[in-house]
Amino acid sequence: MKTVAELLSFFIGSIPFARIWSFLLGGQDVSKHGSRNVGTSNAWRVNGKLIGILTALSDVLKGFLCMLLPGHATKNGALAVLGHMYTPWTNGKGVATLFGITLAIFKLYALIPICLWIALVSLKVKPRHASYTALSIILLLSYLSSNEETFYTFIILAIAIIFKHETSKHKI
Repeated sequence: MKTVAELLSFFIGSIPFARIWSFLLGGQDVSKHGSRNVGTSNAWRVNGKLIGILTALSDVLKGFLCMLLPGHATKNGALAVLGHMYTPWTNGKGVATLFGITLAIFKLYALIPICLWIALVSLKVKPRHASYTALSIILLLSYLSSNEETFYTFIILAIAIIFKHETSKHKI
């Protein structure tokens, strides 16, 4: 059952909500426009506020839901983030999905990095820099949780997310 939950987590993480919402609401295919990234920031940039918000909520929800699957919750959440980042049809950067697992673990405290990301982007800070700031807060929360496994999982995911941002920043 654990292996099924892990595979399901990776699969759920790979669902390209930015492409789905763009198609359903008549927007442009985000995989062919803007940075060609299938995530919240590019969905917003290419297709506007509604598709951006729906993408964000869907990506957060998929991270959160994978934490509820049977088996090892943190591992399931991490696999959802990696599924969002490392499948050919999604190729996202993983921030919104990471926000979902952060919500599942830290409950209301997760609103700190999420609201900070929203505030920074609203102030016209580049989403990449807002993401790095939010990642710093998430790492601090995971360190303060005194759960080594959670902390190390978030470090690995933060490194993967930063690497993904840095290797694709030239596309915008």
